[in-house]
Amino acid sequence: MLPNSGLRLSVPLLQFRLNWRPMQRDRGVFPQCDVPPDVMEIGSRKDRAYRVALSLLDQRWVKPAEAACPS
Repeated sequence: MLPNSGLRLSVPLLQFRLNWRPMQRDRGVFPQCDVPPDVMEIGSRKDRAYRVALSLLDQRWVKPAEAACPS
């Protein structure tokens, strides 16, 4: 608190700066691995995209570029 004005200020002690490229307008996030849809798996809860996501989670990567897309 400032003594003459009585104004109370808060000063942040920590700032987060994320190392992400800015998103393009009117675009979503581009996928790291292409997973084309399979007609036989439409409506399935555990389709190929689900299995690819699980296999990416099982890998030990730190940066997304280090992840290897399964074939």
